[in-house]
Amino acid sequence: VCGYSMQSCQYELTRGFCTLPGGHRVGIAGTVVAEGGGIRSFREPLCLNFRIARQLPGAAGDLPQRLYSADRTPSVLLAGPPASGKTTVLRDMVRRLSAGEAGRRCQIAAVDERGELGGGLDAGEASLDLGPCTDLLSGYPKGAGMEIALRTLSPDILACDEIGGEEEAGAVLDSVSAGVPLLATIHGSSPEAVLRRPAMRAFREAEVFDLM
Repeated sequence: VCGYSMQSCQYELTRGFCTLPGGHRVGIAGTVVAEGGGIRSFREPLCLNFRIARQLPGAAGDLPQRLYSADRTPSVLLAGPPASGKTTVLRDMVRRLSAGEAGRRCQIAAVDERGELGGGLDAGEASLDLGPCTDLLSGYPKGAGMEIALRTLSPDILACDEIGGEEEAGAVLDSVSAGVPLLATIHGSSPEAVLRRPAMRAFREAEVFDLM
């Protein structure tokens, strides 16, 4: 999983996962070295959970055409429990919006912190198809990647997987201030559960998402 070098993967390991080529993610539990309330380093793996990334063309159904149009680009939040297919649907929507299925080709900046959305880079290209007009920021922390995309890539849509943490909340609000719609996913078993998350309070007050 680590290419025979756990040292080279310490950053990911301390966050509980390692991403393989193709966007497959391995959740890792084991023994760590803790310091100051945080994890300093990962020492010994005990359990591995393999999540296989699949590209399913059409997984988003008619959502691209139903939610978007040539003159309408809403901010959309896809919610669901873990392993419900949120990333697969998000990937399909990004690909199809980028290809023009909503009436025009949308320039999309996809911030892919864990390498699951685009599958990481292979010879400078995304391993998984995100469409012809998608700029992939692979491995960027979500908050930093969103800020960079807003400043430098002029996206029509900013796409991001699994938002909801405090570290990216500021970047989400900056996106709204800049007038760039979001297409994102979030964990939650129901709309009520999603709305109880602390970051969602700020998102609701700022009216970040048009559709959830």
